[in-house]
Amino acid sequence: MTHSEGVRNAALCSLARVNRFRQSSSKNAAEISEQLAQTDIIPNHGSYLMKIFIGSPPVERWSVADTGSDLICVQCSPCFQCYHQDVSSFDPTKSSTYKSRSCGSSNCALVPQRQHKRGNSNQCLYIYLYGDQSYTLRDLATDSIGFGTSDGQSVSFPKSVFGCGHGNLGKFNSTWQDLD
Repeated sequence: MTHSEGVRNAALCSLARVNRFRQSSSKNAAEISEQLAQTDIIPNHGSYLMKIFIGSPPVERWSVADTGSDLICVQCSPCFQCYHQDVSSFDPTKSSTYKSRSCGSSNCALVPQRQHKRGNSNQCLYIYLYGDQSYTLRDLATDSIGFGTSDGQSVSFPKSVFGCGHGNLGKFNSTWQDLD
């Protein structure tokens, strides 16, 4: 696959996800259909990075556009094992819309059985292991996740499920979070 084919496929996957989650958007479907959600996507050592905004107020982050996984993961503070990055980790205590999911939630039930367990406070704890020996683990949560749009505005998806990783290890480029 050529570089341009890879970028095109990543963009098409992103659009498919937007179409799937339109009902949960803070804008109605007619408004979204007029504004295509888009984000900056750049190649980085065999993967693609995309700009997202997470939390309320929104915090800009670069995230791996991982079409092989069903969970968006962000490095969160406090961090007990984390890879180096040039910006601070996402602090869930500073987001008014962050919510840790309980082990009995429907969101937790969607995580494969061997990849989640009940925490001491009944929160859903996840672990995702990847083929390159990297991993992320800790709290399954919901928060607002947003993207830019074709008209320069933004579109957000409230209550998006993501992994708030307090333990992360991988072969990550330390400057991913600071690419502007």
